[in-house]
Amino acid sequence: MRKSRFTEEQIINVLKEHAAGLSAGDLCRKHGISAATQFARTQAREMAAAGKIAARRHDQEHAVLGSRRRSARRKTDGPVDLLPE
Repeated sequence: MRKSRFTEEQIINVLKEHAAGLSAGDLCRKHGISAATQFARTQAREMAAAGKIAARRHDQEHAVLGSRRRSARRKTDGPVDLLPE
């Protein structure tokens, strides 16, 4: 795999500047990167954030179903419908 010209810290700083409102064109000129590289890095960061949100949502739903299951077990010994109607 090819070695990157930029360290992770430099890449993170560029992404933070972009998130702060600096235009992509200005960032590319300032740091000497192509617009395609900047776009790819921004997309990768957004997808990683979306994955974290989805994982957090999954954990929350899992916790809710677990509490419903425990509550239902306390009330009855038979099978339990956990999904709300």
